[in-house]
Amino acid sequence: TNENRANLAYTIARHAADHPLPVFIAISKEWTSKVNSPKTTQVNSDDYMGVLLDSVFTLAPAGHNSESYRMFEAVEAGSIPVFLKADFDLEESRCAHSLQHWHDSPALIVDTWDDLYPVMTALMKNTTELDARQERLGMWYEKYMRKTTADFEDLMLAPVPVINTDGFEEMMLDQVAAAKIEKRKAELRKRRRWKEALRREQRRKEVKTTEKMALIV
Repeated sequence: TNENRANLAYTIARHAADHPLPVFIAISKEWTSKVNSPKTTQVNSDDYMGVLLDSVFTLAPAGHNSESYRMFEAVEAGSIPVFLKADFDLEESRCAHSLQHWHDSPALIVDTWDDLYPVMTALMKNTTELDARQERLGMWYEKYMRKTTADFEDLMLAPVPVINTDGFEEMMLDQVAAAKIEKRKAELRKRRRWKEALRREQRRKEVKTTEKMALIV
């Protein structure tokens, strides 16, 4: 989906044999929404969550779009997302400049994939800076999500404009707005349960970032 992914795969293959950092790689030939089906080669959701929780860094190369769910899932699990500086200016998609809100984030941003191992290795050796970056990332993400959620809820809860005053249209618009609000509340409850599951898993494993590292491609 993006030629930079091929460059990343080459970089990892070149360093895999002579580099001490453990790597988790899973590349599926075909995408499917049925991620937990035995017929797919995609990583199932439980294993995926486990890898994220055990990862210090999570690679998030651009595909059709620069932004992906993986960035948010990584931060939720306490892992630092890694992507290219050039992805900020990717204009060949419908979601051009979708990474603009990540500009001030403590995510790990590299100029080229050739910089990946040197930058990560330096951070792994500087555990003080690594811990500080993870803490800053968590604080940045919490602030970002609070603002995003508040902006969305303000939009959903804003008064619905009435097309005319004969009563019927007003009633229908109110019903649509109410349905959207209930759907959003259900999504928020689902997200809250997922975050609580992640926190329980983190407490159970108590993985030290200096002892284990994994990368996801």
